Amino acid sequence: SGMKKNRYGNIEDIVLEATLVTGIGDVETRHATPRNSTGVAPRVWLFGNEGNFGIITKAVLKVHPIPEAREYGSLVFKSLEDGVRYLKQLRHEGAVPASIRLVNNTEFRFGQALKPAPTFLHGLIDRAKKLFLFKVKRFDPLKMAACTIVMEGTPREVATQRETIFSLASDFGGMSGGASNGRRGYTLTFGIAYIRDFFNQFHIMGETFETSVPWSKIHDVIGAVEKELAQQAQT
Repeated sequence: SGMKKNRYGNIEDIVLEATLVTGIGDVETRHATPRNSTGVAPRVWLFGNEGNFGIITKAVLKVHPIPEAREYGSLVFKSLEDGVRYLKQLRHEGAVPASIRLVNNTEFRFGQALKPAPTFLHGLIDRAKKLFLFKVKRFDPLKMAACTIVMEGTPREVATQRETIFSLASDFGGMSGGASNGRRGYTLTFGIAYIRDFFNQFHIMGETFETSVPWSKIHDVIGAVEKELAQQAQT
């Protein structure tokens, strides 16, 4: 899914028209009406075929105005399970922001390792935050998970999202991790491809996994994938 599909939709929602060049001719889609139910839309065949049906050479895209307001945020939870329950309830509340992503402990620690070296003052502040988080709130640094958040829209929309997102998080033991961590976590997503290419030089392969599962099967899928990866890494 797209980085901000919650607000702007996925690629199939954004592409209005397209031209597909095939070995036996061109296929052109036309966006005659906003929506219709007159049979199968050829446009849906264009996405995900990875060039097997043809090559898209032209497209008309839907654009949106630049949002009046944009805010970043982050949350930390004591476990991935708490974070999943929170996201499920947030979806139920209908206050999902433009982007919200939950990362497990491994991904969280990896992101922390890529942070730039802090100044002396910021280093003191970071140590104080960690002391509060680990000693007072009893977060386990080897189990905690985190959410990165991007809120966009009118100032009123963003304010409403912020209130719901952070007040609901407290019901699941979540705490704010600050706007700067939210911005850093969001932009890190764009850097994953470069990190992958860097490790390729040392014959280390890495790639992302994408799937869709019911809420009730999330932990089963994660556990199965992690188990399989561990076994494959040993062979």
